[in-house]
Amino acid sequence: MIPILEFDFDVRLLTKKSKSCLLFGIRKNHVHFIKNLTEPYNRIVQFHVLKHKLVQCFETLIASDKATSERPLMFLISPSFSVSKHFSEEYELIFGKDHYLLDKTESDSLIQLIMKDIRIIKRARKLLFWQDNRWSLEKFLTLKGNTIEYEVQDSYVIEAAAFELLKHRSIKKPPSLGIYTMVSHLIDGTYDIDELLLKKFSKGLQNFYTVASQMDYLDLLLKHSFSIPILEEKHDERKIFNQIKKSYYNLTPPQKVQLKILNPNSGISFLLSLGLILEVIHLFEFNNLINVHLQPDSKIEQNNRYETCLVMAFGELFKTTE
Repeated sequence: MIPILEFDFDVRLLTKKSKSCLLFGIRKNHVHFIKNLTEPYNRIVQFHVLKHKLVQCFETLIASDKATSERPLMFLISPSFSVSKHFSEEYELIFGKDHYLLDKTESDSLIQLIMKDIRIIKRARKLLFWQDNRWSLEKFLTLKGNTIEYEVQDSYVIEAAAFELLKHRSIKKPPSLGIYTMVSHLIDGTYDIDELLLKKFSKGLQNFYTVASQMDYLDLLLKHSFSIPILEEKHDERKIFNQIKKSYYNLTPPQKVQLKILNPNSGISFLLSLGLILEVIHLFEFNNLINVHLQPDSKIEQNNRYETCLVMAFGELFKTTE
């Protein structure tokens, strides 16, 4: 199975255990991990991790000398992925319930990448400055030519954009989709959805009722997203539209940027996207729902997974500023 995964997903083996193995592939803005489990049946679980988050994690762990064999240090990257450091300078990747101790030989290319990127993140911080209760970035501008600055207490959001821009210094234009793109939408104010599209979403929800009512989590989504029931036997199109509009305008500007990147194209897509942003739906659930009809190793499926990884990472960056 390992050679097949390596060929199909453009990944290579990182480490293995008796009943599972971990593979990885280095992409432009993220690292793609694949966990292959052989029991109770053969299956794969995919993880897409932004390089900024991975580098921030290892920089913190490498700098600390407080790890012991009894009490390793741990850095939580996401609810499903964390990294721990042991006293012997060994690192362990933890995906869900599975722990993978990194072998120094097999993980050499990953560690080299991380060490190189630690140098880049330190350079990125030198471009940041604090002024008038906001963090600003020197040298670069947004997509619309505005100064990159935002009123946040922590520098993580601007730092992530700076890191990404320095990573792409060899190309003439910034990455088409990344933290920098999302920060630009936020600062430039290019994130609002037209009300005509919101009306389309309301009609989509109205027409989708029969199928949507079969979803186990629909009630949870509706209760969390809307203040009154909107799907009943007798549909009121105006009531559905008003509730969708209200739920949209209750989103914060960063959440509206997240929704823009997810780009919902129907009523149920809007509801699912809203559920992901508000953390009613887990990232794995969302990915499975939107990719169920796609080939796992296809370019479209992998792009979808990168987008959702990016959206959730962007949201996490703003949580640190609250």
